[in-house]
Amino acid sequence: MSRSGRTRPALHRSLIAIGRLCFDRRLSALALAIIMLQSAGIAFELILPIMYGRLIDGGLLTGDASHALIIGLEMVCAVGAQALLAYLAIRLIAQVTIAIGTTLRRRLIEVVVAGSEDVADIEAGGIVTRTTRDVMQIQALLSTALGPWYLSIAITVFGLSTLFVIAPAAAPYALAILVGYAVLGFVYVRRLGPGVVRIMALKDRINTIYSDRIRGSESLRAMPHVKAVTDPFTGTNRSLRDIEVNLGKTMAMMAPTTTIITTTGAIAIVSVGAISVDSGAMQIGQLSAALTIFFQAAVGLTLLLLSALSLPLNLASVDRLHDVLGAATAGPPTEARPLGQGHDCSLSVKNLAVIDRASGRRVLDIPTLRVEAGSRVGVTGPTGAGKSVLARAIAGLISPDDGRIAITQSAATESIEPLSVCGYQGQDPYLATGTIRSNLFRDGDAEQTFGGMAKALRVAAIDGLVRRRGLDSPVTGGGEEFSVGERQRLALAVALLHSRGLVVLDDPISAVDPTTRTQILDGLFTEDHGTVIITTTDTDILSRCDHVVYLRYGLLIDVGPHRALMERHYDYRLLVADDHETDNAEGVTPG
Repeated sequence: MSRSGRTRPALHRSLIAIGRLCFDRRLSALALAIIMLQSAGIAFELILPIMYGRLIDGGLLTGDASHALIIGLEMVCAVGAQALLAYLAIRLIAQVTIAIGTTLRRRLIEVVVAGSEDVADIEAGGIVTRTTRDVMQIQALLSTALGPWYLSIAITVFGLSTLFVIAPAAAPYALAILVGYAVLGFVYVRRLGPGVVRIMALKDRINTIYSDRIRGSESLRAMPHVKAVTDPFTGTNRSLRDIEVNLGKTMAMMAPTTTIITTTGAIAIVSVGAISVDSGAMQIGQLSAALTIFFQAAVGLTLLLLSALSLPLNLASVDRLHDVLGAATAGPPTEARPLGQGHDCSLSVKNLAVIDRASGRRVLDIPTLRVEAGSRVGVTGPTGAGKSVLARAIAGLISPDDGRIAITQSAATESIEPLSVCGYQGQDPYLATGTIRSNLFRDGDAEQTFGGMAKALRVAAIDGLVRRRGLDSPVTGGGEEFSVGERQRLALAVALLHSRGLVVLDDPISAVDPTTRTQILDGLFTEDHGTVIITTTDTDILSRCDHVVYLRYGLLIDVGPHRALMERHYDYRLLVADDHETDNAEGVTPG
């Protein structure tokens, strides 16, 4: 199936997507029960000010102690009923939230992990971590919608309706004030929303990079015991600080603005109410109740506006999760074939764009690109050119923000889902905890794939190590038992083994010694592995490719044979020459 990036859908489409992702009949019934309980609780909350007004008019002002006692007992019962309803609603919200999280995670495991060709590389690509965070965002969205959002909207609407009943003269003024408050609050939310989204994206980026570096580096683990860790993300943190400062300035204006608006509304209600009391059209208790209900509605509106700041993050998670689950279930079934076998895949890219969520910058912008079935294509460019982004987009590990990537097999005309045919190896392979066997074979893989395994291990030049250690040799900590070069070679074998016509390799043998590297390249380029796409700046690899895709700053500069690009582009010559000289001068870590 083709993967189509697109602009963010309208709110109603996102809500429909939430319903499709999360709700069945049981959960819909629970949600309806929550709304009924919340509505009953709001009714009691609005009755309390009215009962207090009756207490003032019928008991305190007249000195009727028995009447005051009866009303007081009624208020106590109303408070108890409201507390019970709130407790039941919270319990049901928790059940719905947990059930939705469980349902989504189960579907993700079935679709993303069980349906993928390489669990370790899917983890390394970040799709498991990202979708887990998205599930939590959707849980937070639904919990907020069924709780604070509904309560805030309902208490505002029901409160205004009650005001028109108990204080018809003051109600229009309260309505006008609250409408103006809502409009101004919407303006503030529109100004604050993008800043909040950028702050969350930057923090997530910093935390992810730090955790990945610390998890994968023994030296970083030891550094805090020796000296302070130098922040390598100074620019990102500076951007985060600037956004937070500007956001703080805007939020600082909200408090006085809110106070002025609510005070103006209270003065209007008291003024009109005093005239009504003087004329006998309203009692003092009714005026007190009207004032209390107005403040309740204003507070509810404030909470609604503040909680709306997180709505863009929640809806982004809905979109991403809907893309993952929808794309995986909408495509045509792939023909079942032994691992490592399949029809060669052709690939077509049109108007592809990927945007960095933190900076808003386009990190990849490719108008058109075509890869013929069975070809060997290199992707090269300087650091930050977008090589890895393109590789992960082709492999289906990230969704484009615009455009499409269509993958078709030579025996079919319809596009297919990348995860069903692609064997992918990332830059820094992460091996799943278990054994060598469990990394090579998913649960359910047939033992008839051993022939393909032998070929994959031989091409990756890792067959000798597997024979020495055995297929049941343990793998822990992402593969800490292996050197970087050994991890790369084992991950390469996994990618080749699980390919069904398309292999995507992201700088796959950067830590492999020269002799072994030559052996791997000979097998990779002389034997049939379907369509192979490999990102690298290595001259030897690029010269073996049928065509090379040359990227700079995320833009497609040129496509052609290595020799032709050497003749046409001075920067290209410098790039591959610098890489060749660096390899000769520094060598590589033996693997």
